[in-house]
Amino acid sequence: MTTVHKRWTAGAALALGALVAASGAGADTHQIKTGAITISSRVVRASLRGSTNSAAYMVIANAGSEPEALIAARCACAASVSIHKTEVMGGMSTMASAAPVVIPPHGQVIFQPGGLHLMLTGLREPLRDGGQQSMTLIFKRAGAVQAGFRISSQISLGAEAPMRGMP
Repeated sequence: MTTVHKRWTAGAALALGALVAASGAGADTHQIKTGAITISSRVVRASLRGSTNSAAYMVIANAGSEPEALIAARCACAASVSIHKTEVMGGMSTMASAAPVVIPPHGQVIFQPGGLHLMLTGLREPLRDGGQQSMTLIFKRAGAVQAGFRISSQISLGAEAPMRGMP
């Protein structure tokens, strides 16, 4: 390979990398499709100082004529991953188990701050803003689905009540 060709190849790789970064291509902009299920808008909260917990959010759509159910999730980054739902009781938000989550036919379920979310407990190391984290989502019909989640510290919380156990 000539020196000119090596320089062009390295330059092309850098330009392509910059183009992909500038276009916003990442786990949050790609959809994962498996059978009738589409998983999009995948994001996990970057670690907060002093906390070994985090939460992940996404949208799961079902284009099929039969209901699907998210029954579990797992991640090498945490001791456990649970499907939770935030509930407001007496002006204070608390979390309760929400598994399984049924995705209705021709419908969708939104996992978002203040509602359904994946609760990651016992983080093995901090989740750094701007990174990626792989998780396995386990569905009743579709089975195990690998999904990359964008790690972000910028997740809008809206005007929810303070949540016990989650800073």
